[in-house]
Amino acid sequence: MALEKLWPFALVFLIFAILAGLGAGAIRGGHGPAPKYRKRKAFLSPAERSFFGVVKTAIGERYEIIAKIRVADVLEPRSGGGRQAWQRAFNRIAMKHFDFVLCDPDTCQAIAAIELDDSSHCSAKAKERDSFLNEACHSAGFPLIRFPAQRAYTHHDVATAISNAIGNDPTTQNPEQNVTDPTPTAPPEQAAVPASGGSIPDCPKCGKRMLRRVAKKGKHKGTYFWGCVDYPSCRSVLKTQTLNETR
Repeated sequence: MALEKLWPFALVFLIFAILAGLGAGAIRGGHGPAPKYRKRKAFLSPAERSFFGVVKTAIGERYEIIAKIRVADVLEPRSGGGRQAWQRAFNRIAMKHFDFVLCDPDTCQAIAAIELDDSSHCSAKAKERDSFLNEACHSAGFPLIRFPAQRAYTHHDVATAISNAIGNDPTTQNPEQNVTDPTPTAPPEQAAVPASGGSIPDCPKCGKRMLRRVAKKGKHKGTYFWGCVDYPSCRSVLKTQTLNETR
């Protein structure tokens, strides 16, 4: 009779012990065998590996090139706006990475980032990501150089695009010139915008900020012009002064 009265309490105790054990297992990271992993076959895609070799030759010993660095290891949110605003801004870059980052060989300071735009950049989601990354680098005054993926590259063209983005002094960056498209674009006949002084103009087509670039060939060679930060999604440009006028 006494045992019949005690068994409900024993059942409750048993259930409590099981639940406690499950909770402890969750705290320790779960129960069962530890997950197994394997090394990925390639750290870089074939296109990235090929381009890596071209960039390494183009920069020589002037910079170190490092692949697959988190954006959050290079950029950080500005202070102001409160902790929640900072966390939201950080979350937007925490899971993103640059294809390549050029660093000072002595200090390891990040000098510029390089993105290789292959077919994976054609989706709407990828274009949105690229546009955000352009804006983030622009606001930080950090050069982001985009190269379209192609079958072959010339060391001269790659070196020229990098030099144009970084300038002669890698410690002094021009925030108006921090995203360089290596394919020269000739500015159309539009109203001129001052090359120096004043504020950075907004894109007349989409309203985003513009970047100052230089036409490298054609009848407009040596001419500064403003190009939309959202290039190639937006190809709007504004004409400005020539190189000789600003030296």
